[in-house]
Amino acid sequence: MAALIVVAADVLSGRPRSLPLVALLASLAGQAHIAVVPAALTIGALAVAGAAARAVLSTDREKWLHAIGWTLLVLAVCWALPVYEQLTARPRGNLTELWDFFIHHARGRQPLAVAVSAWSDMLVGIVRPDFYVAHGWPFVESPVRWAEWLTLASLAASLSTTLAGVRRQDRFSAAIGGLVVVTASIALWSATRIDDRIFDHDVFWMAGIGLLAMSTAADGLVSPHFRTLDSRGTWARLITGTLVASAVVAATVQVNDVARRSFDPPTDARVARALAEDLEVLMVREQIRRPLIRIDQDSWGYVAGALLDLQKRGHQAAVEEDWVVMFTPAFRPDGREDAVIAVAMPPEHLRLAERGARLVSAHEPVFAHLEPAAH
Repeated sequence: MAALIVVAADVLSGRPRSLPLVALLASLAGQAHIAVVPAALTIGALAVAGAAARAVLSTDREKWLHAIGWTLLVLAVCWALPVYEQLTARPRGNLTELWDFFIHHARGRQPLAVAVSAWSDMLVGIVRPDFYVAHGWPFVESPVRWAEWLTLASLAASLSTTLAGVRRQDRFSAAIGGLVVVTASIALWSATRIDDRIFDHDVFWMAGIGLLAMSTAADGLVSPHFRTLDSRGTWARLITGTLVASAVVAATVQVNDVARRSFDPPTDARVARALAEDLEVLMVREQIRRPLIRIDQDSWGYVAGALLDLQKRGHQAAVEEDWVVMFTPAFRPDGREDAVIAVAMPPEHLRLAERGARLVSAHEPVFAHLEPAAH
């Protein structure tokens, strides 16, 4: 998303060659996370509208028409597989599933105060001491008290950068500042549309927008003075090289850290694997070919890991209809389910035991029960 904003600003500042890259980045963003589709569509539409206007009004009409042609080709390539899946999938394709989920399902909305809290926490996430990469946990408001104020300040500074860019005819600064403000506004609207509880992965994507907003604000405040002091660009190149080197080193350290941790999995991963092993033993012993897994909301992270493990071992399973959107239609119930296994955490685990369900796996904090009515 951050790269998309930068490249779209490049197009709006008068560079036609970047237009196909806008199509590529918007497609990748939208296909990776449905939450960013409104922002990606808006940014892409603004870039295309700017290109179309220049194709009509500019003296470089041929270059803009050429860029639009390449953009259409890029879109055709990026969307070939989703369109093919939509046309060939049975009973219906993924695009139909998404349309049905967002249009036909009754959906609640977040209170504005809750949405603003999540939105501002993410937009300043990179400077928060409690910031973390999304894990699929329920969103918890950050204890920092300055998130909302810093968010508003960075967006105001971005808007100021836009106005300053317009005054001095710096089209790129004007475009990128405006796009940051527009995208941040769409992100806030998106947060208000989240149904039920907000999870960290619903809003984590906004962190990149916040980083770009703060960078744009800093550029607007520093650049005019820095250009005067560094007319030859020596310090600018030195600072840029240092930042790039720092980013490479930091990324390398993080990747190596993740690789080392893979040899010593965290507790959650060990629990998910143990759950999968217990379910496999049960399925083999009881000759269960395709169980229906009922998931307690709080235990879904463990169940996701366990089902992935079972899938790798060649076992099939189904989940309830409400969870199909998370696990893909391959897990939709189809009538072949020959047992019901409920996976839960306390207190739901205790209620299952009271109803007579047989405990088949116990690894704190998650428990699996074989439902008596199903087997």
